[in-house]
Amino acid sequence: MNKWRVRRLPGVLWLLPLLLMACQPQVEIVEVTSEATVVEVTREVVRTRVVALPVATMPAAPLEAVVVTAAAPRPGTAERPIGLLFAPVVDGTVTAVRGEALAESLAEATGLRYQVLAPTTPAETLDALCDNPADTVAFLPALWYVLAGERCGAQIGQAAIQDGLPWHAAMIVVGRNSGLHSLEDLAGKRWGVPDQADLATSLFPRAMLAEAGVETGEIVELGSDSAAVLALYNGEVDFITATFRPPLMPYEETEWRYGVDDPELWRLLGLRVQRSPLGYTVVGQGPEFGGYRIRDARAAVFDTAPDIFSTTEILALTQQIPNDPVTFGADFPLGLARQIMAALAIYVTSEACRQSLCSSDFYNWVGLQPVEETFYDPFRFLVENLPEVGDIHR
Repeated sequence: MNKWRVRRLPGVLWLLPLLLMACQPQVEIVEVTSEATVVEVTREVVRTRVVALPVATMPAAPLEAVVVTAAAPRPGTAERPIGLLFAPVVDGTVTAVRGEALAESLAEATGLRYQVLAPTTPAETLDALCDNPADTVAFLPALWYVLAGERCGAQIGQAAIQDGLPWHAAMIVVGRNSGLHSLEDLAGKRWGVPDQADLATSLFPRAMLAEAGVETGEIVELGSDSAAVLALYNGEVDFITATFRPPLMPYEETEWRYGVDDPELWRLLGLRVQRSPLGYTVVGQGPEFGGYRIRDARAAVFDTAPDIFSTTEILALTQQIPNDPVTFGADFPLGLARQIMAALAIYVTSEACRQSLCSSDFYNWVGLQPVEETFYDPFRFLVENLPEVGDIHR
């Protein structure tokens, strides 16, 4: 066999191309239709088999122009400064000066850019907040915050602290021997108020009496807390409403608690009220000596009417009336809101704040306190019982 292969090798070389061709798959040209061509290969023969498969026919998609837009500038940049919105509750010149001082301090603390916004009407103020929900930090009266929340979902930041508290209240005061012991007893009685438009001393008590179904007699506007107190003292009216500030408690005792402590718990000492060397109205020589310091509106007339506390008493307090809040637009970025609130919390305790939010001719804030959104429910109570109060700002 070896000899056969050696002798015939040169002679068979011409057969190699034919053999190689025979071993190649046989190619068949098939017309392309909607049927797919499947090639089946075996060891012996290469065959072509056509299998019918459904092919979905799709209409050609039209060409669409692709529009590439630049991303909007981030709030707080030079192209998109954050608006510091102030309500028209003080003179416009004061707002411009005090607002700019705040803008400069916040810019330094946060690295963000701000602009002062000072509309001239309540409607314009709420429009500015609601129309720019991702760019606006507002310093509004508490009622306006509630209305902005109702209208466009404005968010609460923190509540201002004034007189050491994030709230204030009014008191209903009657004569100690008047026979008036409940709200119902006030029906038909002559009512003295400092200012009929004042939220705390007029509108909140009105809502309180309306809820109780009490219709008073004549309402007499007297111009100030002190004038109202003296009108009651002199018998010109049957009861009054005036500003209430809780008493300062004896040294190292807990603070006075709304809804828990009597507004005149200092009477428990059985001591007379007197004026301290520093000019305070105190019981038992003041808190530092185990006594109390009285701070409600009657204290201001003590020198004129030294027996004012023995001849009058507090019948009731209004609800806690929340102080004005820092308000953010509904879509204000949460991270930026936290950054700004952190800077504000430091700012309102600084000397620089005296040139802006802490100034007595502006907002008179002394601090900020975190609160829940429900903290402002008393204003919702007010609007529910006196709808006209909300209507004038909507």
